[in-house]
Amino acid sequence: MRRGSALLALVAALAVAVPAAAAPVRPSVAFAQLLDAAKAGKSATVFAGLSAATRSHYLTPSAFARSPAGAALTAAAKAPHVRLVDQSFPDGGAAEAVKTPKGAYAGALRLEGGRWRLVVDPDVLIQPLSPQAGAVTGKVLQVAAQAMLPDPVDTGALYLDGRPLSTKGGATNGGRTVTLYANIPQGIAKGRHTLVAYVRGGAHSGALAWAFTIR
Repeated sequence: MRRGSALLALVAALAVAVPAAAAPVRPSVAFAQLLDAAKAGKSATVFAGLSAATRSHYLTPSAFARSPAGAALTAAAKAPHVRLVDQSFPDGGAAEAVKTPKGAYAGALRLEGGRWRLVVDPDVLIQPLSPQAGAVTGKVLQVAAQAMLPDPVDTGALYLDGRPLSTKGGATNGGRTVTLYANIPQGIAKGRHTLVAYVRGGAHSGALAWAFTIR
């Protein structure tokens, strides 16, 4: 066999011998694994499941565990919960949320290093507009939230009781402040409901869940 032929045979053999990189698990699976780790008190495992920017902000597993964000994650993990929102986007982001007896917990995930990781970004602020968190109100024909990010918003979504809504947005401040809203002409049925808002802009993303009651 000539040298060139032998080299090609070696390359072909290596291509067969080296397996292709495994596809990342679904964001819902990564989110469930993160909740399981938080429930078990595995702070190092939780910290490893955070985005690089989030780890850089909190520095240590214990610092994140003691933070309000860490406490909220742990509280949701320890409560009985069911999946509420599970949606990934073409830009490498995902919205995940679970429903608990006292409300809901939402997280923004980012595909980073071949793994879906939770983003806790202190530079992202999401505020409920209508209905307000914990509100007890009458007929509601529109739901809304406001988000403020350092970069212009690229993606925004609202979910009512886990159902994605036809979300629209009005932006100010160069696109860095956006009001997400969705019209519900038929209104919302009486009872307790949950809303989830998700946003992403550039390297920043966030999600928030809140509950309200229609009387």
